[in-house]
Amino acid sequence: MFPFERFNKVLKSYVRNRFYPEGCIAESYLGEESIEFCSEFVRQSCTTAGLRQDEEKVSGPLSSMTMKTVEEKERDEAHLHVLFNNAEVEPYINNDVLTTALETLEHSGRVRAVGGYISPKAYFNLPRQRRITKDELLARDKQRSEELQKTKDELMGEIAKLKAMIAAGAQLVLEDAQKEITAEKEITAEKEVMDVDPPPPSNKMVK
Repeated sequence: MFPFERFNKVLKSYVRNRFYPEGCIAESYLGEESIEFCSEFVRQSCTTAGLRQDEEKVSGPLSSMTMKTVEEKERDEAHLHVLFNNAEVEPYINNDVLTTALETLEHSGRVRAVGGYISPKAYFNLPRQRRITKDELLARDKQRSEELQKTKDELMGEIAKLKAMIAAGAQLVLEDAQKEITAEKEITAEKEVMDVDPPPPSNKMVK
């Protein structure tokens, strides 16, 4: 049988008046939950409905013992109780962020949450921000403008240097090109002169 089917059977057992089953179920369920909640604080004078008072006794033969399944909530509570009462874990509790913000040790049963009296800045140890005056804003704007102007001047200077270097390099390239052209012209002129005026014949007699 599935858990919800078993729980459905429990809910059906709450019905006393078949003309109003929903009201009977709600009233009985709330009553049982209230009794169980109060019995956590008054165990000696009030017991949970449907449970025997001597259930937690350990004495008796093994044949008469009953098995009890520990719920997840009870297990977590037991673990927390052991942790909060352990000397090895105490330094970590003292150095906790929430404990540091409250400057007091927390109660073991307190719900750990950030309430209205703790701001996120105090919880996360953030520095407090102070209000900035108009003069400080103007001074910041002036400083930023000066820094931007200084950066702009530096960039313009670098651009001017690059332009000068490019112009000087172009001038050198032009001069080299002109020299090469002049040299080629001179070589061409010499070749033309040699082709037009052949060398005079030699006057030596052949013996």
